[in-house]
Amino acid sequence: MAFRRIKKKLLRRVDLDVRQCVRKGTHRPTVGVVLEHAETGRILIVNGKNSSVDGSSNPGIIKGGVQKRERVLVAAAREIFEELGISKVVFKRYCGSYSVTSLKQKDGFLKKRYFVFHAVYTGPADIACNLEELSGYSWVEFDDVVATLEVLRETRFEKYEVLISIFAAFRSKKRLSNATAPSA
Repeated sequence: MAFRRIKKKLLRRVDLDVRQCVRKGTHRPTVGVVLEHAETGRILIVNGKNSSVDGSSNPGIIKGGVQKRERVLVAAAREIFEELGISKVVFKRYCGSYSVTSLKQKDGFLKKRYFVFHAVYTGPADIACNLEELSGYSWVEFDDVVATLEVLRETRFEKYEVLISIFAAFRSKKRLSNATAPSA
């Protein structure tokens, strides 16, 4: 799936899809954010506090549940603020939705539907993450993201596949924007 520019019509459709998840009762609606640092172009990879059932590393993107009657972009901004304490982000694109099985049941759901966005952070790279939610973070060169996520291949293959799909779409978007950028 390709990253698409965020427009009002698209956001209305995504908000509708989130409400459908709740109405059908099949998935817990969850936002995910690929956060890119404006100055360096690096991607933020976070590790949850309770990484995984077997204690192995569980790297990923910023994510969290959408609260009742909450708009999807509001939920994404809230999750970024809750996990990292930052608000200097600009949402650029939407990358679609992906279904993932949870390690444990939450809010009565075993499956999550991730609604994924790309945002750019304009503040300093040194941030203080919320240690109640995360065990840490790192800014990773885009070309090193797949290697960083490789640990998930054995422990959380479904999550690994979804993240690889997201970053493959992101790579296509980057190539396209680099090809269309005016040369100096």
